[in-house]
Amino acid sequence: MEDVLRDYFTGKLAVSIHLYKLGRVDVDSYELQLLEFKQTVIETMLKVIPLQYVQVLQMHFKNRMTWQEVVRITHIDERTCIRWRDDFRKLVGGNLWRIS
Repeated sequence: MEDVLRDYFTGKLAVSIHLYKLGRVDVDSYELQLLEFKQTVIETMLKVIPLQYVQVLQMHFKNRMTWQEVVRITHIDERTCIRWRDDFRKLVGGNLWRIS
């Protein structure tokens, strides 16, 4: 799950989808559907959580900040940040378990 979130926030997931659609990546249509489904689930779940959660997740996954760096910038307790990440992973994972 951690890899899926990192791929989403860094843009690797979107690039993989784009390259497949351009015909530059050798994967079957099921793999494309799987990538698109992951992207859709994450985007949908990001819309239902508070903006502060989204910002913390972006700092950690997209900007590759450690939790200590996130804490220094946001002044949110480290345990709280990790709990938000865990809650988001459960939220996303609950929708992705069917395809794993």
